[in-house]
Amino acid sequence: WTVNSVEVSKKFRIYQMNLLISIKEGRKKLTWNDTIEILALLSIMIMCFLCPYSTFTTSEWIKVLDSNPYKVTNPILTSSLTTSLYEATHNFSLGLNSKFTNNNESDELWEKANRIFNNMKEDAHQDISVDPCIVDDITVLNSEIKPLGCSPLKAKKDFIKVHLKGKKSINQFYEKGGPRKALAFLNIADTIESFFIDLEYDGIYRSWPILKNKIATDEGSLPLMVLTFSHFLKLEQFVCEIANEYESRPSPGSYTTATD
Repeated sequence: WTVNSVEVSKKFRIYQMNLLISIKEGRKKLTWNDTIEILALLSIMIMCFLCPYSTFTTSEWIKVLDSNPYKVTNPILTSSLTTSLYEATHNFSLGLNSKFTNNNESDELWEKANRIFNNMKEDAHQDISVDPCIVDDITVLNSEIKPLGCSPLKAKKDFIKVHLKGKKSINQFYEKGGPRKALAFLNIADTIESFFIDLEYDGIYRSWPILKNKIATDEGSLPLMVLTFSHFLKLEQFVCEIANEYESRPSPGSYTTATD
């Protein structure tokens, strides 16, 4: 995998080898805090903003991140829906008239926004629940959820766990001739974060960040619902894309199985 002359696969494999050597020689001892290192040994590459791999320079890493095929490039909600939803949540947080004005009653998206807004008015902080989104017994959207007050250690373990689930889903899809893609979702306390995981080059599972934002925990923070709504709509879009790609996969016998 090469991006603008940056040999990404090669540099990542060198990082893996150096890590293995340091562990073998006793210079490095892994703990649950070493999330990046643990996942690297499993060939899962985390495409986070700050480069976690010593084999890349800053400029090289920026080139790699700029190649993100799943980054959000356009607004998820229409400007009218965003305005109406924000005004309703903002007014509610101030104790004012908080009626959500539906400018397009026949539109499914407006109906969803109205329903979610009314539910949130009743309970400003609800436990986030995510359907497993199973296709042919394979989980498209893998999630880990921890309530307010969870420890940093549990959050790190969940970060590793959700990526391992994503890798497993990819292998299951690939074994049936489907797409080498899956989604991961984390709700740690008041933060939600999602990733698109794929297997495109040289046996490396890439984890691309999609969105990350805070969620409403009280009436005053209810305007954050606009971001949360956008977040889940984007996830829904990606789930549908993977499911459709799986349904249109080649007939059995015309593909090979995945290898770790």
